[in-house]
Amino acid sequence: AACPVGNDIVRFIQKITQEDFEGAWNLIKEENPFPGICGRVCFHPCESKCNRGDYDEPIAIHALERFVSDFASNLSKKIEKSPGVRKGKVAIIGSGPAGMSCAYHLAKLHYDVNVFESSSSSGGMLRSGIPSYRLPKDVLDREISNIEALGVEIRTGIRLGENLTWDDLKDYQAIFIATGVHRSRGLHIPGEKTRRVLSGLDLLRKINSGKKLKLGDKIAIIGGGNTAIDVARSILRLGKKATILYRRSKEEMPAFEDEMAEAME
Repeated sequence: AACPVGNDIVRFIQKITQEDFEGAWNLIKEENPFPGICGRVCFHPCESKCNRGDYDEPIAIHALERFVSDFASNLSKKIEKSPGVRKGKVAIIGSGPAGMSCAYHLAKLHYDVNVFESSSSSGGMLRSGIPSYRLPKDVLDREISNIEALGVEIRTGIRLGENLTWDDLKDYQAIFIATGVHRSRGLHIPGEKTRRVLSGLDLLRKINSGKKLKLGDKIAIIGGGNTAIDVARSILRLGKKATILYRRSKEEMPAFEDEMAEAME
């Protein structure tokens, strides 16, 4: 019951024990369009509530979801477009996890869905904010293409207020705005606007887009959350030295414990 997405964890694991891996995938996809993504980057609060943990260790729900997704991909499984009369048209602004989840469920409910994305590629923060070592881009592309197979149309390079107006959307029965949170929070201290200071999200966006970066050999990262850890590990992969500076103790860092351990390793 601790799954924020509402996956029926008990039933999908029962399917796995019966070696019905395709059935397990179908069960997960009833609620979650992104099992391959969640099986890699979700912080799996379900495992912290698994009562098997009171005996020895929680069941590896996170890894099982990833396995089921990858198994289905090897079978080239897709959720098929439902036959039936279409109910109407819905516009979605933004193709990140919220926008694409909305598109997925609406398409299954027989709505025609158009997604408008301001950048040149779909995926939102899944593409621009999560490093490839955590979420390979082919997994992201695969799960988005599964949603497109339901009849969802994604239009990239279209920004609301610039080349898309409210008048352009007047024929839609509803509009869902899922523009995401793409701005880093500032520190509000002197010196943070200088050229040598970058925000974590901007740096990850540049790395994920393949842009060349001019960085020194030693990088200081201020903060102790998951973005700080992602930046540190990405910096190390560029052959630089990364040092995380955090105002509290290591035990109080809000980053996920596994991520911290792998960063130090």
